[in-house]
Amino acid sequence: MSRCLTFDTGYPGATIELCDRYAHPSGQLVLRRCAVYSVLPSNHLREKGTTMRFMLIARMSTEVSNASVREGRISDLMQRTMAQLQPEAAYFGPFDGGRTAFLVIDLDDPAKIPAISEPFFQELGARVDIFPVMTGEDLARGLQQLP
Repeated sequence: MSRCLTFDTGYPGATIELCDRYAHPSGQLVLRRCAVYSVLPSNHLREKGTTMRFMLIARMSTEVSNASVREGRISDLMQRTMAQLQPEAAYFGPFDGGRTAFLVIDLDDPAKIPAISEPFFQELGARVDIFPVMTGEDLARGLQQLP
């Protein structure tokens, strides 16, 4: 079974698709989430001078982040990350049972995703989710476009 929502981005041929897919491996019910982002050429956002706002959620492995805290590496990693990403907003706190970073970032090129997420993967054993978000003003403009 699959449920999908498709959003038009306003660019010709470009959509965002969000899906929940249910599978039955080994007789167990599993929920997998996927996001398929548009078919825009990789340089499209740069050519248009456009950026999109994204939420990055990094759920850190407790074991790996504990070691990073004990060794004094986590502060340096967070300072480097803040300097590199220059987030619009950054929040940190417990979520889903572990240390979590919530960052609102602007992204102008999808090729930057590996450089953004790899430090969280490699240094903190984090599970990273990146997805588009809107401000209240963005939502109001979008709702005005509904038929």
